[in-house]
Amino acid sequence: MFEKQAHNIFFFIAHAVLAYLSVQSSTVGLVWGTAILGIGVIHIIRSGNENNEAAYYAAYWMGLEIVLRMNGGSLSYESGKYGIIIFLLCGLIFEHRAFRLPRKFLLFFLLLLPATTVVEFESFGEARKDMLFNISGPLSLIFSALYFYRRTFTKEQVNKILYFILLPVFSLGIVLFFKTPEIAEIEFTLNSSAKLSGGFGANQVSTILGLGIFIMGFAIFLKFQITGYRLLDIALFAYFSFRGLLTFSRGGVVTAIVALALSLIVYAIVSNDGRLVRQIIVTSFFIGIAGFFAWDYTNNVTGGFLQKRYANESSNPFKKRDITTGRLTIILSELKAFQEYPVLGAGLGMGKKYREERNIHFRASHTEFSRLLAEHGLYGLMALLILLFSPVAHYFWSNEQSKPYVVAFAVLGLMTMLHAAMRLSMPGFMYGLIFISVIPSKDDSVHREQT
Repeated sequence: MFEKQAHNIFFFIAHAVLAYLSVQSSTVGLVWGTAILGIGVIHIIRSGNENNEAAYYAAYWMGLEIVLRMNGGSLSYESGKYGIIIFLLCGLIFEHRAFRLPRKFLLFFLLLLPATTVVEFESFGEARKDMLFNISGPLSLIFSALYFYRRTFTKEQVNKILYFILLPVFSLGIVLFFKTPEIAEIEFTLNSSAKLSGGFGANQVSTILGLGIFIMGFAIFLKFQITGYRLLDIALFAYFSFRGLLTFSRGGVVTAIVALALSLIVYAIVSNDGRLVRQIIVTSFFIGIAGFFAWDYTNNVTGGFLQKRYANESSNPFKKRDITTGRLTIILSELKAFQEYPVLGAGLGMGKKYREERNIHFRASHTEFSRLLAEHGLYGLMALLILLFSPVAHYFWSNEQSKPYVVAFAVLGLMTMLHAAMRLSMPGFMYGLIFISVIPSKDDSVHREQT
């Protein structure tokens, strides 16, 4: 037990050091990312993916994506999605086991192709850039779903995936510590804060910090330790909550809370174990206290602006604030595009141009669901139905051990697509995790026999 705790603490310290060095030099981030990509591919090929190494490397790479973007260490802006595809594809190709190809995800991919035939751009380079930007997210989702579809994992292995995600998320927390100015120097407003997001997009930073909040909360509730020490886990939960709230971007934090609450409710229902329900209630009390202090402290240091932000208050008492911060305007424009181009859509990546021509201030789509309709038309609608109903079907197919994870990953993936589209690889990867089949760990079996 002590060896495992020391092992975990060592890796967290190493990731704190790497985070600090990557802030000082973009070369460190570039070497970090390149090394993980190269070592990962070699390891997967040499091991034949015998122990699902591809899943662990892809999970780590997904968590690392935003750290590399923030510090100039990315091989390309979309390398987070490409990296996941490379890892999982290597796993599928080189593992020594039969591969099941779910037809619905093959169909999902085929439904995205017709929209490429109606793309209109001034140059090939511009067309290639915008098309890759919009197709890389769905492609990473498809490969993630293909890899994890009904693949069996023990609880311990799923927790290991969450651990590998969290290590670079912890690095993000350290990066923010060094890259954000003193709170006293910030003049707070009712808008999301790029300064307190390390100079990067607050929505993306909030999304990944929200993932950290969920993982730490889930670990604390289900009593599997991330750092090796329960108090440190609670401290990390509070720190991620503090940093997530400071971004003033609500999507990631709200998504984490909903995912955690729903997964625990399902966990209590399917377990039919009174002792477990009592454990969740008691743990909720301590988590609630940690969350309350994180909220109260953050609200105080922001001069009460945090509460106003989440209450959707406006600086102008006579003008109602848009709670969607422009997303509704984008959604309505995309529904309008769907009406105008109902069959093939406006074209892959053409949503931005569509809004520019109509002088709509908001350019990039923030919601993957309406983007599919606008840019892919009727084919996008069919793809959307596959996207939404596949998790529902899998929930009813899955065993009791899997259901809490299915709910958690579905909320994390789909809610992120709702407020942040697929700018990050995170929603596509989490969506794929919905389809795993979870079986009890050996420790669970021993525990049941003892009780």
